Amino acid sequence: MRFRSPISTSRAFALAAALAAAAPAPAQQADDPLVKEVADILAQPGRDLGVVPTRVPELLEKLLANPYDREGTASCAELRVGIARLSAILGPDWGDALPKGESREEALAKAGIRAGMSSLIPFRGLVREATGAAAADRRRQQAIEAGLARRGFLRGIAREKRCRL
Repeated sequence: MRFRSPISTSRAFALAAALAAAAPAPAQQADDPLVKEVADILAQPGRDLGVVPTRVPELLEKLLANPYDREGTASCAELRVGIARLSAILGPDWGDALPKGESREEALAKAGIRAGMSSLIPFRGLVREATGAAAADRRRQQAIEAGLARRGFLRGIAREKRCRL
């Protein structure tokens, strides 16, 4: 019995093309989260091959050294700014208001495109290890975890100081 993917590569490309065609002009794309996410999905094969670099935001990169540094914790205003900067990179924290949900069709389209992009490269796991893409993703994930730890640390200090966030 042969496994059939729920979405063919050609259908994934068709969905990607449809989303790209429906996207707003480049000047408006910079702030559209859907456009950013689709662009990220479409760049995955390039990252797998090591052609497109895996970027780690500078703030998260700095936090790898010590997410529990006391710098920027002197006042409630500093704490609010620090938490907001991390939330802008990491997304909402537990208990924060969540952004409006996407439609089921959008979620399915993105999942299909992601599956199609991931299936383009045979032996993807080996290729990612050989090109260094897997190591870059591990580094990125460590930076995200440091950012999450930092945000929790700042929230704890804010709570201790009775700051309103």
